[in-house]
Amino acid sequence: MLVTFGLRHNQERSVSDLAADMARGCLAALNVLRSLGLTDRIRCKYPNDVQAREQTGWCKLSGVLIEHDFMGSKCQTTVIGIGMNVLQKEFGETIGQPATSLRRLGVSATPQTVVEGLRLSLETLIGLPSEEVYELWRSELGIGTAMVELLGSDGQWKASDLDENGRLVVVNINDGTQRIIDDGDTLRYLD
Repeated sequence: MLVTFGLRHNQERSVSDLAADMARGCLAALNVLRSLGLTDRIRCKYPNDVQAREQTGWCKLSGVLIEHDFMGSKCQTTVIGIGMNVLQKEFGETIGQPATSLRRLGVSATPQTVVEGLRLSLETLIGLPSEEVYELWRSELGIGTAMVELLGSDGQWKASDLDENGRLVVVNINDGTQRIIDDGDTLRYLD
């Protein structure tokens, strides 16, 4: 199931608020999944995935994409696109990680129910200041506790913070080196 929500902006938006739209989409997906009874089997993977635990490990259940349209330096519109695997039973080759669906997890839901839940959750999250959204997102991402692997890098890394642009700051726990991550392809969460 794919759904897009469009927002028209009448006022200037800060860079921080624009970056928080990714968090809003992820948080909306998490809220819907929790309302369907998935609580201890889901997590947010930076920057835009929601994963669910199956017997074989963590699998992608949902993803979020954001697009902003500017006129000069003013953001005119934002599109929040959310994809969620609802009814699929089988998945072909996946890129980078296995996938799952609500049906495979034993959750009975229709795409219409999921879309309505996303709409209601996004309405609430859009009304929150970006600082509050970031705090919720930090918690869901395991900032301060989650250990990650950086592809192509040695050492053990911890998700340390989010910067004002929504990028993930990771710290090497052996030597204190910091890196800024702005894509999910670079890292894997360690269980």
